[in-house]
Amino acid sequence: MEESEEPLLATRSTARVESRALDVRSTTLIIVGCLAVMVWSKLSQPRSPSPPPAAAALAQFQFSPPPPPAAAAAAAAPTTHAAAAAPAAAAARTTAAPTLCAWRGATLPCARAARDAAWARDRPGYVARLAPTMCRPSGWRSRASTDAMEPVFDGDEWPTMAAKKKALGKARQHYLLKLLTPAERARVRRFVFVDIGARSFSSSTTDFLESYPDARRFDVHAFEMDAKWAKKWREKAAAATKKGSAKSFRMTQAGVTDRDGTATVSTGSEAAMKNIGGRAYTGAGNAGGTEQVPMVDFARWLRETVSEDDFVVVKLDVEGSEYTVLPHLLQTGAISLIDEMMLEAHYDRHSWKVIPQRGAFCTDTQARAVEAEGKACVHRREAVRWIALLRELCVHAHEWR
Repeated sequence: MEESEEPLLATRSTARVESRALDVRSTTLIIVGCLAVMVWSKLSQPRSPSPPPAAAALAQFQFSPPPPPAAAAAAAAPTTHAAAAAPAAAAARTTAAPTLCAWRGATLPCARAARDAAWARDRPGYVARLAPTMCRPSGWRSRASTDAMEPVFDGDEWPTMAAKKKALGKARQHYLLKLLTPAERARVRRFVFVDIGARSFSSSTTDFLESYPDARRFDVHAFEMDAKWAKKWREKAAAATKKGSAKSFRMTQAGVTDRDGTATVSTGSEAAMKNIGGRAYTGAGNAGGTEQVPMVDFARWLRETVSEDDFVVVKLDVEGSEYTVLPHLLQTGAISLIDEMMLEAHYDRHSWKVIPQRGAFCTDTQARAVEAEGKACVHRREAVRWIALLRELCVHAHEWR
């Protein structure tokens, strides 16, 4: 290397060092700037408001979160109906939350006016979004078909128990399977009966097997929270299997609601289902104590168990929890998997054994008195309007018992 080149090389080396130093300083300034922007963005976000005291108290549910289920992805994936129902759910979140009350197996707005307002807001949306895909122009899944069913009695209360039994007995004349032609029955992949709140086998399960057309073709799934009744049901089902009363029988000791989890409930009484809605049930005063019972997200169970090619009949008797289960089925779109439903309508009323007060309760005057005590008073019309809504969606819904 010649001497004349040495100063030039030294100058180039110095320039490269200075350039690298400048690059380092620039990079450092960029990183610091980005961090400052991120911190400012985080600090400037509005904080979520604290829930109202009443809602916070009721949020202390007895449900224990389950371990991440294998079907979480399937449950999280919305159906077409779920996506359609999303705007209604978003709108509901933006309204002021009403004061809530624990009522039997559900948590409801305490004031009837608030419940009626929510119904008036949500019902038209359910019909507009779900009916076009659930109802057919003609045939057994049409509005003409549900309009021809037995009438729904929406008075304050049945005048007599005899009148109730006579009216509800007419449901057997309108069982949906009777409307299917032989060709339509042949296209059904499976026939499924889901008995929710099965209790004794000789109650609703036997009633279905003895009165429903072609009951022998059905796979019977039952849900019962009480271990004693679940055990007895399995024993009776084993005997019925030998007789060929149905294609198969399966009992799940669990409660049915809008989420998966576990609940602490009273052992050996219907108080178990009545107390899952708003608070942990301790079983105080119950000689049988308590037990941990699984709770099943019924919408998820339906999506994983049946398909649109199946013919599905559901009997739902969940001691008031239908006010939680039914909205969940509508919001997720899983209601479209049910062809026929027998629904026991729960509401406040006097015992039939109490005379002369038996029957009607929660008139306007009575409701105001109950609400003044911080409680909910549910009228019969609030219960049976669910049946009318299901029929608008072309589900053959009957009042059960």
